Amino acid sequence: MSDLEKELRGVREAIGSGYIGFYSKGYETWKRARNIIGIFQEEIKRRSDVVNVLDIGCANGLYIFLLNSTAGNGNDLRFCGLDYSQPEIIQAEKLRLALGVNNISFKAGTATNLDSPDACFDIVLCAEVIEHIDRPQDCLKEIKRLLKPDGLAIITTPNQTNSILGLRTFFKLFFKNDENSVYSYPAGHVSVKGLADWIGLIKEAGFEIESIKRGALFAGGAKYDSHPFLFSLSIMMDLLLDWLPFSVNITENITFKLRKH
Repeated sequence: MSDLEKELRGVREAIGSGYIGFYSKGYETWKRARNIIGIFQEEIKRRSDVVNVLDIGCANGLYIFLLNSTAGNGNDLRFCGLDYSQPEIIQAEKLRLALGVNNISFKAGTATNLDSPDACFDIVLCAEVIEHIDRPQDCLKEIKRLLKPDGLAIITTPNQTNSILGLRTFFKLFFKNDENSVYSYPAGHVSVKGLADWIGLIKEAGFEIESIKRGALFAGGAKYDSHPFLFSLSIMMDLLLDWLPFSVNITENITFKLRKH
């Protein structure tokens, strides 16, 4: 195995460690990625020339590399990934170098105070970050500052008011030893909110909401993997709910498409 192959293998393992392992978790991650990629591709089709993209909380750069590889519209795409974790930035930079990609850069920083000038990005992605911030409204304010007029923000976050969680009695039949396993959040999720609360904060920040897309029905994980019947049932329900206009709040995760005017 060559040095480059070893490098690529190590980076793939680093990326995979956070997203691969549970098949139910994989579905959740795929659903969110599909929403992000779909909105991104729609946006670059209406743009020409240079498109500057910022990913706040980029971690190891997964979404940046996905978007860069699926864009394909002839645009001059330039990506910047930002994360507060220096080890994550190092991993992302290793992958960039291994792939020989020149239109991507990474740097360390925080989501509420970036050292970038006003109105310098066309698209800002903030995926699964805003719920980790004590004052998410500060993050929304910073995103709006960084966006150019007519710029687009793509924000994903958990949905605390997922209507399906009202069926807790049913879930307890499957999760007898841990009744909170279905609807609790890991440590660090300090600002998990429901759909209505997020809409309120977004409007206060001055964004126009162009669309809201639902994620998977459940967050997935080890306990869902141990109940394949429940997971398969949730996929069938999830596909049906995607077609129903009133189902936007029946999801564990929300993707917002926001416009700055």
